[in-house]
Amino acid sequence: MKNILLIHNSYRIRGGEDVSFANDVAFLKSKGNNVYIYKRDNAEIDKMGLVAKLLLPFNAVFSIRSFRDVYRLIKENKIDRVYVHNTWLMISPSVFYACFLCHVPVTLRVHNYRLLCPAGTLYRPECGVCEECIDHGFSCALKHKCYRGSFSETLIMVVNLSLYKKLGTFKRVKLSMLNDFMKEKILCRSDVRPSNVSVRGNDCSMVIKENKDKLDRPLFDKPYFLYVGRLTKEKGLMVLLEAYKKLMADAGKSHSDPTPENGKASIPYLVIVGEGALEEEGRKYVEKHGMERVKFLGSVPQWESLNYTKYAKALIVPSLWYEGYPMVINEAHLLGTPVIGSKLGSIESLLLYDKGDKAFIPGNVSELYDLLRQLLKNDRA
Repeated sequence: MKNILLIHNSYRIRGGEDVSFANDVAFLKSKGNNVYIYKRDNAEIDKMGLVAKLLLPFNAVFSIRSFRDVYRLIKENKIDRVYVHNTWLMISPSVFYACFLCHVPVTLRVHNYRLLCPAGTLYRPECGVCEECIDHGFSCALKHKCYRGSFSETLIMVVNLSLYKKLGTFKRVKLSMLNDFMKEKILCRSDVRPSNVSVRGNDCSMVIKENKDKLDRPLFDKPYFLYVGRLTKEKGLMVLLEAYKKLMADAGKSHSDPTPENGKASIPYLVIVGEGALEEEGRKYVEKHGMERVKFLGSVPQWESLNYTKYAKALIVPSLWYEGYPMVINEAHLLGTPVIGSKLGSIESLLLYDKGDKAFIPGNVSELYDLLRQLLKNDRA
């Protein structure tokens, strides 16, 4: 039995990193370890006074509060090992130095590409997949204002990444990657030691087991395709909506449910779970084109998301960026639901073609439409 500290900074919108963190906590506890948790949330910013907000850029680079908190937790609880999931924005990389000072081994669970790209995605809306910062340095991000479209916020991120690279911080930290694709990318950094890099995928089996009694009957009792994730451009939401619009137009059902009289079978609904900056645009698109079969559910509890996944005809993952390790793909596989995903990066490496998964060229509306239509055709055969 070991004393283990897990550290995580939550974003404003719950995502796969939060689920992965919760899964790791549950797993380590199930093995009989004493698990301690240090969490902060970017929602803290809303409660800050003016002075605290002015100091935020400096705290994002090195948070004295997080350093002191973690140092105290390690000492008081005689921590044997530390696992860090996310440090942006409130926690900062200062926690690594608390671990170094206490001579406690620390592992960073890498969920995205932030060590390579200030935006964390290796993606720019205007050009798609982008690796300029890998090839030419982090200053490229300033030119494009890659982080949230803001020069000042991108500058903070660039300073953060450049400083800790120069200090050699990640030569002293074990890096746990989600898959081989991410491992290959992270080894592009000159300050990362290959011997410190390992691969471990996300495991959703425990959370599915815990919610098993809530999955015995569907929450939505009509056939449907499913999307689960943030509603942002890089996630490919509009690509999915355009493909689904073509599917509806092809069936002649853009404005009403099909009826037996017209001789055409019903097409499934499209259920969208999640929230994000693109939600309003997506809703307007759906309303404009009379797509009454598209249902936006917003953010839902995890058990509901699992329920929708289990009974979907297919889970659609139309991302335009590499992705890290989409938890929804793992969940779909464990629940027996086929996946239709972009032929790109981590997504492609996770698809199980022998289990019925399909892939399409990222952003290609026609290819996605063809796969959806083929799935319906097979169902009717």
